[in-house]
Amino acid sequence: MPYMGKLLHEVGHAVFLGVIWRSTELNLFRISEIDMPIFGVSASYSSPITGSSIAKVILAFQPEEKVLEIYKNADVRAYTDRTITSLDVYLKEMEKVRMAGYGINDEEIHPGIRSLAGPIRRFDAEVIAGLSVGGYIPMEDLLRLAPKILDYCRMISFSLGYNAESMPKV
Repeated sequence: MPYMGKLLHEVGHAVFLGVIWRSTELNLFRISEIDMPIFGVSASYSSPITGSSIAKVILAFQPEEKVLEIYKNADVRAYTDRTITSLDVYLKEMEKVRMAGYGINDEEIHPGIRSLAGPIRRFDAEVIAGLSVGGYIPMEDLLRLAPKILDYCRMISFSLGYNAESMPKV
């Protein structure tokens, strides 16, 4: 939470920390300037994997078999005209996320709402969660925040024991 609070004050937009549970992205923590920190899981704070920036950044770094299994069991439907509903397109999106190092939701769940998420890694480098900033944010502003969001992801990952320098090179 301290990292999320600092990020909120630096960017001025809602900050979320989420995980994949079954075939849905669940926001475990949410903090914004208009409310107190929200702790715990609520169905009202879940998102479909096909539109969630957090789900995209988590799944992009998983084995393809795991992605296919989760996708197969997901509620894949169009929430807006930008929602990805094709498995082939979703797998291509996973490639883009891996290359960029972050996932984007560009009005894929709600019109006007965008988010950008980076990966949270545990000690063995596995991506176990995602940290995102979201809201009614123009895309160019959101993209300018990417380096800052990724810095916070690295700090949180480091606090979980991840150290990229000590990982074997593949």
